[in-house]
Amino acid sequence: MALNPCLYRQERPLPGAHEVEIVCLAGGNHRLGIKGRDPAYLEKACGDCPVPDALADEDRTCLYLLPLRIFGDSGIETLYHCRWLYKLNPKRVNRLLSLHFPRSCEWWFPHPIKFLPPGTEWHTLRAWGLYLGTIEGPEPLWRWSAPDFPEYPSGWRRL
Repeated sequence: MALNPCLYRQERPLPGAHEVEIVCLAGGNHRLGIKGRDPAYLEKACGDCPVPDALADEDRTCLYLLPLRIFGDSGIETLYHCRWLYKLNPKRVNRLLSLHFPRSCEWWFPHPIKFLPPGTEWHTLRAWGLYLGTIEGPEPLWRWSAPDFPEYPSGWRRL
């Protein structure tokens, strides 16, 4: 089976070995397999994946789109989040790609077809971890009390 090229399917050399692992960035760096070995799981995980098709058309995919794939025992779920808004409510992900189209979002900007924007891996891992609850939530955007100021060293007090 020939798989569609996907920006989120990446190959990484294994440390201390001459092998290359294939991971899904949208799945939180979920291992899809070792290059050249048993392609059955790779074909199963990537064969029906909607992410390559979502990123194929530059006119409709948003630059800030973060696809998230949840690999579970019962199957694989694909969700879509916004790169700028996932911190406000990590559990409010969309199952529909149509909410990330130009007519639906005032922050829409075209996504490049050939590469991922800088910082995509960090944002994807953060959004994936916040959604699943494997990492703590973001700090609040505001503070109710005054920020703590560091104490000056004792040398400054003597002056």
